Amino acid sequence: MTNRLSIQGKFQYRLAGWRYSAIVRFLLFLTLAAVCYFTLLHRIVPQTYDIQLGSVAEKDILAPRPIENAVATEKAKEEAAQKIQPVFQVVSLKNDAAVDAVFEKLQQINGDPDVSQTDKVNIYKNVIPSLIQDHLDRQLKAYANTGQYNDQLLAEMSKRLRDQQYKIPEEAFYKIPKLSKDDLTQMQPVAKEIVGRLMNDQIIDAQTARAKVAELVNASNLTKNNARELVQELARAIITPNKFYDQKGTDEAKGHARDNVKAVYINKNEVLVAKGERITEDLYQKLAALDLLRDETSYWPHLGLLLFIVLLCFAVYMFVRQSPAAGQPE
Repeated sequence: MTNRLSIQGKFQYRLAGWRYSAIVRFLLFLTLAAVCYFTLLHRIVPQTYDIQLGSVAEKDILAPRPIENAVATEKAKEEAAQKIQPVFQVVSLKNDAAVDAVFEKLQQINGDPDVSQTDKVNIYKNVIPSLIQDHLDRQLKAYANTGQYNDQLLAEMSKRLRDQQYKIPEEAFYKIPKLSKDDLTQMQPVAKEIVGRLMNDQIIDAQTARAKVAELVNASNLTKNNARELVQELARAIITPNKFYDQKGTDEAKGHARDNVKAVYINKNEVLVAKGERITEDLYQKLAALDLLRDETSYWPHLGLLLFIVLLCFAVYMFVRQSPAAGQPE
């Protein structure tokens, strides 16, 4: 009986003493460290992939953290820029002043008895278009000197004005010398009013405005057919476009629209590379920047995690060692 109790007591002592064995404690802490390490591994250390340039992704690759989607961002910027309407500038060319210049010259030449009818016709063929063009050139030069409009816009204006010049019919120059001083005096305010009224509109194509001249002349107080016909031709020659495409302004507006677009991000755990997608140079560089390539893996996260686990286990060890239950069994 005594021997049985002695053996049973030794067995219970050994069974209770395993908790205080150095080897058991070491194995327990090692197990704890391993469990913590592998539990936190994929949460802290990003997963890496064995991927080669030009290969096909065998599975979805998820973003380990938010990353800007450069392609989607650039697409959004382009879409914003495409929505910008072309920018036009409405420019006052003071065409009514050209009316005064033309009629002043007509009064001067028609009133000169020393100039023959034939010479007057030849003079008008050159002088009238030149007067109108000189007026426009002075306006453009004045705007260039003030810097109110950019050079690109001024070049566009000059081109459009020359492209849309109105050619007065040949027979009109033969009729102008027949106008009396009173005819010209009556015609000038009518022409000036018509030009001023039509130039108040925004004109891209001068032909649309010139088509309205006949109706306005018919509504005027001119009674002579010759005067009415010539007012129409002179007004059409003086009317020009006044709304011009501004390339620089359009580019700046598109630039502002692009700048106001917020970056598009691929959120954490969203698909970065879809299964079956080919790995292009851009995708490969993106994966490399995110440390997702196995051949470019950084071991610093692993080392940091291991150090954290060691410190955690050491803290637990110190707590257990200083606990009252850490003493040897009685």
